[in-house]
Amino acid sequence: MGKIPNRSTNTLDPEGSGRNKRNSDFKITDYKALIKFESYKDKEFIVRSSTSNIGATKAHKLQASLQGGYENVGLEAIDYKNFRRKMGYIIGDKDAELVVDKMNMRKDELHNYTFEYKCVDSVFNAMFWADETDKLYYKEVGDVISFDATFRTNKYGMIFVPFPAIYNHKRSINIGAGLLSNESIESYRWLLEAFLKAHVSADFLKSTDFRKRFTKLVSNVYIDPEVFESRWKLLMRKLKLQDKRWFIDMYRDRKLWIPAYFKDMPLHGLMKTTSRSESVNSFFNKYSNSCNLLIYFMMNYDTAIGNQRNAQQKLEHDTKNAKHKMTLPSGLLEHAATVYTKKISMRSKRKYLKQHGTVLSTVLKRLMGGTLF
Repeated sequence: MGKIPNRSTNTLDPEGSGRNKRNSDFKITDYKALIKFESYKDKEFIVRSSTSNIGATKAHKLQASLQGGYENVGLEAIDYKNFRRKMGYIIGDKDAELVVDKMNMRKDELHNYTFEYKCVDSVFNAMFWADETDKLYYKEVGDVISFDATFRTNKYGMIFVPFPAIYNHKRSINIGAGLLSNESIESYRWLLEAFLKAHVSADFLKSTDFRKRFTKLVSNVYIDPEVFESRWKLLMRKLKLQDKRWFIDMYRDRKLWIPAYFKDMPLHGLMKTTSRSESVNSFFNKYSNSCNLLIYFMMNYDTAIGNQRNAQQKLEHDTKNAKHKMTLPSGLLEHAATVYTKKISMRSKRKYLKQHGTVLSTVLKRLMGGTLF
């Protein structure tokens, strides 16, 4: 870890991402002659539009539509562009510092907020963040997590790494995110350790010996279930982890995730984490672009997360208030409607009706063909 130095040079070196340095052979003149903003609302509208990845030109078109015509806007599209450009000049080489200050402020003011970052040779190198809602989702649905890096989210070429899990509506929900300057093993190790510190409060995770032994045990595809169980109990006793709630729960569900219990079962097509991650990346890319400053990227991320969580809350509301009509008398379907979410309940209903229809069709064919008598 390191602190971003108080200096005028860019804390995100463009050379580190293979980009050319920005041409600085220009002079910033007085913008009063260029921009004709008459009110704070004009500036606010451009900034708020940018949080949804709406550029200056589109923001001007949108404002014209809202005001009933271009003649009612009072400003030209070039004025909107000049304001965005001026904001970029003002932020300048303080981009990374602004992001770190913003995230540290959240860490100080918001309950259970996690933010970690690191610098290499005084250059901003990586960051990870997760708020209280992310952590609550992790506790509920964090048993299976996938992550995949995505690019073209900011002008520095930093790699965005969201951590999605699957909620009970068959939708992805984010439980944390990170930015990396490169895809080295060391960078991903730092990111995953930051993720663990945010979601799993345990001193034993700091032990390299524990991590090696635990990983070796749970990923062993050659041992039988009996061998796994004996080795697990031995490891728990040796490290005095028998009373840890997380290990008790994971051992109880061992038949659902330990390879030893799937030796004779074909698993191809069971999990499609690649398509799941690609879907999540596509979702976030709608809210960002490769020209973004980091501070703009974080604003876009907040908007995307707000959209995702709002959709999740709506699904919860629809499930609680759903009224299921039973086309066939079935205690099984009635029970499913009370314990499953609306989406899962409807999926169970379709499977049931399909199977029920197949049985009825078979019986009718036999009756018509006289094969039952």
